[in-house]
Amino acid sequence: MTLLVTTDPPLAFTHIPLGDVPAGTVNVHGHIHNNEPLRSGRYVNICVEHTDYRPLPLQAIVRLAAELVDGREPAGETTVERLRAIGALG
Repeated sequence: MTLLVTTDPPLAFTHIPLGDVPAGTVNVHGHIHNNEPLRSGRYVNICVEHTDYRPLPLQAIVRLAAELVDGREPAGETTVERLRAIGALG
């Protein structure tokens, strides 16, 4: 099951990462926890281990998604670190 959110860029929310992310869309997923590193490309891992065990603002995820769609890979080992690298979190 996928929830498509029509933000700019669009976000495809899934439990398990998609094998093929539609063009111009970013896959926001969970499931993998710390079992594998962050994926490169248009993926945002929102497992609790990657979010400091707290919810993330949707605006921050959209900002990271825009970076990924533009081909930029912010530095960081977790989603929170990547969001801080682009100034989307304090």
